Parts: sequence; C-alpha cells; structure tokens
Amino acid sequence: MTMEILYLQQGTAEWHQHRATSLNASDAPAMLACSPHKSRAELVRERATGITPEVGAATARRFADGHRFENLARPLAEDVIGEDLSPCVGKAGR
Repeated sequence: MTMEILYLQQGTAEWHQHRATSLNASDAPAMLACSPHKSRAELVRERATGITPEVGAATARRFADGHRFENLARPLAEDVIGEDLSPCVGKAGR
C-alpha cells in the first residue's frame, strides 16, 4: 500500500475535515486505550456519530503549544537524521 501525501495546512477547514473523517496518528493513544484525554469508547462514539466535544480554551492552548513544539523540534530532528522534514498529512488505505 502506498502512502498518499495530502497537501493540507494545519488548522485549515480542509485539514479539520480530513481529521474528522480519518483515523489519525494523534488518535492512536485513544485507539490503544492509553490516552489520558480520551477513552477508546469516546473515540468510537465520535467517529460513529460525527459529534465531537467543543474545544475549550485550555485544550485549544494545548493544541497550539503542540503545534509550536513540533515546529521547534523539527530542526533538532533534521540534525539527527541529516534530512529536511516538513509537516505533512499522509493517507494510506482507510
């Protein structure tokens, strides 16, 4: 199976739509029932109904911090592997 790269900018409506209709790496802890933020049952319910909880100020801050930390960590990872990295969204199969 080949991974398709989707050219979506983080935070855009298209990116949110993709996240709402796909299983994402950030959902993996909930899938594995080891997330402190979301249970597996909550994730299954969200995917089945399309209804997600509103994002409060504290959660929005945590998301923004995560995006900022990704941007700060990327150059460090590039130094380790000796290659350029860029944020991307990939899709393989479902």
